[in-house]
Amino acid sequence: MYQCVEKSPRLNLYSARKARFISHFALNKGRNVDGFDFCQGKGSIMRNFGDIKTNKIHMLPPIIYLPNKDFSPWTYLRNSSLFTNQVDPKVSKDEIVRIHIPIVTVQYTCKAASEFIQDIRSALNTSDPTEIKRKLEMTFNYYGNYIVTKATLGGAITIKDWSKIPDESKSYLMCYIQWGIDYVKGNALNVFEDVVLDKLPRLEASSNIKFIRDLYTWFKNLYDYKFAEIISYDEYIPSYELLPEELQQQLCNVNGFKPVKNPLNILVPNIYTGYDAHDIKEWIALEPLHNLHLCNWVYINELQHGVIFQRSKLKRGQKAAFKFLKEPKITKVNELIVILSQPKTDQEAYMFENGIILNERDGLELDKIPFTEYNSAFNVPLEDFRYSKHQHSNAIYCQVIFHAINISFDQSDIKHLQEFSDALNSELHSKEPFKNLCRLFGKDYGHLLPRTFMFGGVLSKKYISGNNPTNIKERKFIFNENDPNALKEIEDHLKAWNVEFKDVDTSIFLNNRGDAVRRNEIEEWWQTLANNPNNWDIISLEDWMPICHIVFKGEILLQGQNFAIIIFPKPLVNNNYHVVGNVFNKNGDYWDNDPEATVIFDQINESICKARIQNNFGER
Repeated sequence: MYQCVEKSPRLNLYSARKARFISHFALNKGRNVDGFDFCQGKGSIMRNFGDIKTNKIHMLPPIIYLPNKDFSPWTYLRNSSLFTNQVDPKVSKDEIVRIHIPIVTVQYTCKAASEFIQDIRSALNTSDPTEIKRKLEMTFNYYGNYIVTKATLGGAITIKDWSKIPDESKSYLMCYIQWGIDYVKGNALNVFEDVVLDKLPRLEASSNIKFIRDLYTWFKNLYDYKFAEIISYDEYIPSYELLPEELQQQLCNVNGFKPVKNPLNILVPNIYTGYDAHDIKEWIALEPLHNLHLCNWVYINELQHGVIFQRSKLKRGQKAAFKFLKEPKITKVNELIVILSQPKTDQEAYMFENGIILNERDGLELDKIPFTEYNSAFNVPLEDFRYSKHQHSNAIYCQVIFHAINISFDQSDIKHLQEFSDALNSELHSKEPFKNLCRLFGKDYGHLLPRTFMFGGVLSKKYISGNNPTNIKERKFIFNENDPNALKEIEDHLKAWNVEFKDVDTSIFLNNRGDAVRRNEIEEWWQTLANNPNNWDIISLEDWMPICHIVFKGEILLQGQNFAIIIFPKPLVNNNYHVVGNVFNKNGDYWDNDPEATVIFDQINESICKARIQNNFGER
């Protein structure tokens, strides 16, 4: 296949480089069938100053060619040419799929070159009748038996062994292609640029595609007209039709017949079977995927930002702290939940209202979150968990929850951004490292990082009980969304609670956007939300860790310094701890312990300390 790669000229067809463009794509040359593709002839069958017409295709959706059981259109060419040495191609058992991104169509017309006409005339005038046919065949094979009069230029991705590819991999392919399209259109950010495409089959294209960023770059360069190749032959004719009428008649006389003119199909290179062409967006829409929305969910909900427990509500840090090395996992849940709860303390009420789920494995105490000590001085009002965990709550909550999916990732799936690491190191070596780190986490990056996010929607109502608060034992009912009785039972529970508790009014709720939803409108709210994943919000957060731990490694490299600021992986508790350290010197590929060096620790608090290196001759 003849293709144009990135070093080719840009597609400026209306400049003085017209001839170069024609030559580059061999529009002035004939072609011979080579298996399931054309190869260009050696001679120029036309000049490069003919009439060229182009039509730029503005963001046409890609086309996917899926194999079917019909014969390949390439097999029908054998009866359309007078002289060819074409042999029946060896049909591969591979099921080939091609994804085409068209950017421009090109039509080229020109009279036959005089050399081509003269060579055909000379072959016809051969004195030995037995040699005429052989010479004609040689001449046509030299110049090419076919002329492409219209072609589509763009980019193509080839995928082999389609039937052997798991459905999950095909789903990811749909997702990544859509992300590439959205990225080029400016509708999606390059969120997962460092993710390896290991969930996909091998993608054969004009450049190596290993990471998602490679796919994005490939799409962008293509739509910026930085490279292109011929991805389909839309119209083509036998090359003898360029000859004068009398020569065409002589050729038919020599051959004993005139080829039948059949309608010719669009030819797609290197597909060994028949194929069905689909608009890739329509193909993707046949099986809507949650993954398609992942970029938007990550960006809009700032999942790469840490969380700050501000008074009354959660807030995100202003800056992203990490990048993804692997896509977050999406788990379908599809549950409807109705719950009535009266938290015992203000701390529990804060957690319930903000969807905070803490587990014992998190190892977190809300009143001992690292680097929260100085935030009040920086006008960052944090929730006072020391007070709120002892203060009785008189809040009652009633919620109807649509829990659609979970999005989760492990610490090994992410890597801190260099900007985060640089900012952290800068504050560590400042005059007031601890105070400055409190500001850094309390404003820029957040204190904590959740790694599991529940998405969907919530209808919520908050009641404040009177002087004699009702002690309500939590009531919670979970239904599968496919349960035909789910909505009726939810409504029955809400009506019953309305009657049972004087402080509870379940006739109207507020959704995530602050809009009122009446009890008899819950079904409409749920159906609208279920069909619009882009409108799903975070309803709760789980699997928490201090965000500083994505940078903390437990070891620090010193280059000329005689001290280091150390962040503890967990806050120190009481006085039951020992802080120890060793100094190692690099010796070739190995690290040797330095027995003459001693590490002295001071300025210790529950989150941080200063380590100074000393030897027998003092500080060094």
